[in-house]
Amino acid sequence: MNIYITLITKQNTFFVSADIDPGAPCPPGWDRCPDKRRCIPSHWMCDGWKHCNGTSEEANCTSCSPKAFKCSNGKCKDRHSFCDGIDDCGDNSDESYCDVDPATPCPLGWDRCPNMSRCIPSHWMCDGLLDCYGASEEVECGKGFLKTSNITVAKTELKLWFLHKRKSGSRPDRWGSHVHRIAAALHLADNSTFGPENSTGEEIRYELRLQLLRNLGKDKKMSSQELALYIHALLVSCMDLRDFYGYDLVRELRKRVEAGGNYTNPFLILALCNAGDAMTARDIERVTTAYDSQHRPLWTDSQALSSMALSCISSRSGVYVDERTLKDMLQELKRHQFRNGTVDNFRTTALVTQVAS
Repeated sequence: MNIYITLITKQNTFFVSADIDPGAPCPPGWDRCPDKRRCIPSHWMCDGWKHCNGTSEEANCTSCSPKAFKCSNGKCKDRHSFCDGIDDCGDNSDESYCDVDPATPCPLGWDRCPNMSRCIPSHWMCDGLLDCYGASEEVECGKGFLKTSNITVAKTELKLWFLHKRKSGSRPDRWGSHVHRIAAALHLADNSTFGPENSTGEEIRYELRLQLLRNLGKDKKMSSQELALYIHALLVSCMDLRDFYGYDLVRELRKRVEAGGNYTNPFLILALCNAGDAMTARDIERVTTAYDSQHRPLWTDSQALSSMALSCISSRSGVYVDERTLKDMLQELKRHQFRNGTVDNFRTTALVTQVAS
């Protein structure tokens, strides 16, 4: 079942970044952000992308991530900015060897591309990412070719990370306020999480019930986005969406969608479709409108969610979907990807990767 969550990240490897108590240690292979309140995977440090809030982990880098470009002035720049025609470094070192005479030697620590007209850092050769144009430096690599991390290992690491972060003791809130997101993430990492006699799944179900009942009992109505997250969580944990202690969550979300204005968050339509609600031609119109809403923030995220929603409608309902429209959506999303497969940031990369997979 294709369920959208915000906790998977880039290039098919399941990582998360998370807020953490300043006194708590980061997990093995993770580093603390400068503001001390977030841990991120160590290989994200000095990779040219900003992952930390407040003070950036990209400032004052003494060395750069292997997947980033180190400028002559010491700055770390995202790899996709190398040879893009723009002086991103400020000293033009990212543009200096993009179109060179074959007789011009490459700098120390650099190698020449197969077409002989570009030099790239030597450690970029045969690393699984294409940096040369024309003839690729990634062919004829033999055993030196590096591929994306094994997906099974990545899922296991995600599951272990969540178990590591679970609070100790017998308190009823061991999984915290994001238990609805965690439920979906663990299901994707291990679809036996909510199987028979799985104590972890039972524990999460219990906390989900308590947390959702508390939220439903509050005077302040939870947001539609939050309701959609709970629908996905209850769906993967095999709980009744139509009669949750007397609440029909799917019907409530449908009522909100129908009462909404001209724009509908495509995540809500995706939740309704995943929950088996009857889809309509109006839902398709809502999804395509969201896809085309260029003026809205996080537009690429909306495009990815719209594509997932339309794909769900196409495969799970009797409503006609023009497959050419869906194909065009997917092609447009793929055009957003940089050469290394990323898109803007790790969250957007996660969404686009899930759509394209």
